[in-house]
Amino acid sequence: GVNRLHPGGGTALYDAVYTACRDKLLSERGQEPVRKAMVLISDGNDNVSHVYQDEAIKECQRAETIIYAISTNWTPSRGKGDETLTQMAEETGGQVFFPPSVEEMSNSFHDIEEALRSQYALIYTPADFKEDGAFRPIYLYCYDRSYIVRTRKGYFAPKSPSR
Repeated sequence: GVNRLHPGGGTALYDAVYTACRDKLLSERGQEPVRKAMVLISDGNDNVSHVYQDEAIKECQRAETIIYAISTNWTPSRGKGDETLTQMAEETGGQVFFPPSVEEMSNSFHDIEEALRSQYALIYTPADFKEDGAFRPIYLYCYDRSYIVRTRKGYFAPKSPSR
């Protein structure tokens, strides 16, 4: 399917991410917690969005969605679009991949599959927990440096019904 994609026209990357999180990923919650991930295949350039990059990232964080990005920039140099994809992935606990050609994109999908299969969920409640809807940063370190720790940069606390 990826080989049948054709580039062209304007790109509203931030709008697409924001809308998917707001309309689908944020609203569809079941009884059991589920892991949500989004795979972006893009050069990372956005030229027609109505929302800003930070708004799209915050909406992903609200929806507890991980972004995995696959860059379609086949040049050896990394541009602004690659920086955008990197930031969106890192802020949500995901990862960005830079395949050297379209033929090698399948390796990126394999790596995403491996990442999703090797994740753990850690849950804690802070002592001073407040239901105020504010953003709470997360800092997670691993004493054993042979492991790579990826985590989202934070989460939005729920709002109490009275607010």
